[in-house]
Amino acid sequence: MRSLFGAFVVLGLSVALLAGRVLAEAPPELETRPVGPILAALKKKPGLKVQLATLRFYVEVLEGDSLDVPVGSEPETTWDVLDSAENALGLEACKPVEPRALSAASALLTEYGDTLPLTLRAWTLGQQGKKEQASDLLAGFVAAELRDPKKCPSEHPTSSYHRVARISAALGCISTFSPRRDLAKLKKVLERASACASNNMAEG
Repeated sequence: MRSLFGAFVVLGLSVALLAGRVLAEAPPELETRPVGPILAALKKKPGLKVQLATLRFYVEVLEGDSLDVPVGSEPETTWDVLDSAENALGLEACKPVEPRALSAASALLTEYGDTLPLTLRAWTLGQQGKKEQASDLLAGFVAAELRDPKKCPSEHPTSSYHRVARISAALGCISTFSPRRDLAKLKKVLERASACASNNMAEG
């Protein structure tokens, strides 16, 4: 499923390139790997519990069967699996899902708790009917994205547009779960993030 989240990233990068901005780093060359060997490798790495939880969500909830990872990377590399999961969920809508997916997500939330990435926890809680709790998590996520509202992060332009996309998706999800919630302050974070992305002239 192609979500608004992914579309924002693509649009943002297109705008940056058309404006003649030079990206600081070229994206790595990727190869597609089946998830089975990656899961097996992660299970041998106790320190990579977050990656394991995220990949299991991608596989067990979203039925993902492969990942794109940098060529030559370690067997346990998951690279952008969280992005893949968020895109597949269509986080900007957070609409109800089929019982199988909710059951699998709920089991992982019970097993991993706070180890599961915040956006996946919030999505699961919202689908369970704990909508205010889910919205609170997402609101905290948005508020923390720009800790200094007067200063733009020093980062690759891709990261700037990625932040805009994730904030937009989180706000959409909050609107679905808690339609009466006042989002004025959170929308200012989005406006600031968008301005930072538009003005990011990082070169390498």
